Amino acid sequence: MRMIRTGSTLLIALMVSGCVSMSKYNEKVQEVAMLRGDIPTLEANLTKSEAAGKALQGELQKNRENLARLEQEHENLKAEYVALTAEKENANLAMGDRRHEFSSDMEALTARLNESETRVKELTTLLLAQEEAAKKVPELQAAVADREERISNLNATLRSLKSNLIQIRTDVVQLAKKRSGSEEKENAYAAFRRDFSDQIGKGEILVTEYPDKLIVTMPEQVLFRSGSATINKGGKKALERVASILKKVKNNRIRIEGHTDSTPIKSKHRYASNWDLSAARAASVVRHLQKKGAVNPEFLTLAGYGPYAPAAANNTSRGRSLNRRIEIALIPMDTTVTAETNKEKLALR
Repeated sequence: MRMIRTGSTLLIALMVSGCVSMSKYNEKVQEVAMLRGDIPTLEANLTKSEAAGKALQGELQKNRENLARLEQEHENLKAEYVALTAEKENANLAMGDRRHEFSSDMEALTARLNESETRVKELTTLLLAQEEAAKKVPELQAAVADREERISNLNATLRSLKSNLIQIRTDVVQLAKKRSGSEEKENAYAAFRRDFSDQIGKGEILVTEYPDKLIVTMPEQVLFRSGSATINKGGKKALERVASILKKVKNNRIRIEGHTDSTPIKSKHRYASNWDLSAARAASVVRHLQKKGAVNPEFLTLAGYGPYAPAAANNTSRGRSLNRRIEIALIPMDTTVTAETNKEKLALR
């Protein structure tokens, strides 16, 4: 504006002094008019540039806040890692020969956390570079769109890492629980062999340990009269002795299984089939273990197999006698998920 006014004054002065021609004067007038015509456009461009600069400064502030939030999430991950490390130390005391498997899980978790830290550092570097780019208004608009996409991707990655962290912690709990159940099963086996040595020697009780379970077998004659699901006096005493070991169980399912031979139930008996008799006998044992033996009912389950899971062939009296039995199975738990972990999984959805 100042230049245009100065030009006009100069033209008038020249005309007054007679130093220039009329055509020259007209040229200068046209230049002045053109300059004046450009003023609104220049002022509008200036206003737009200032508005764009303010908008970009606001975006930059949001990015700084996003960075602070991501850094806080990273700190939370580090805190969870510290807690898991402590859990690992406690679990190592009980896991014995599973220590190598547990350590592998922790190493995988450490690798994921290191990857998370690398991603956060990459984002920090990116944001610092974008602060420098904010000084160049024409280039910043494209950079902001690219940065927002990167931040969105990093946020998705961090959520995925947190989900993986929760899964790994769940796996650690399951592994420790399974190990505890296996040790408990081994202790129960030793206790049965010790406390029932006389009965085992006489064949009144059979104790068998498998890799995945422990089975205590009690023949029909120890517990019931033929065709009955009422426990006899001697059977009650035997079950109460069994319960003294079972009530210490905390990491195993206790499954009471009823079995019969293949001889059909006579019509005059109370039970319509061997299915009914086997289930009724299993239920009687469960009730007695709970009420008289103080076994935690949360760990008790029952099943009636009738004649369909025989221990021996049914074509001899000896085989049929072996098939009429109650089996008490201890099965380690290995699928425990805490309520807290469930809540964390729901929060990620």
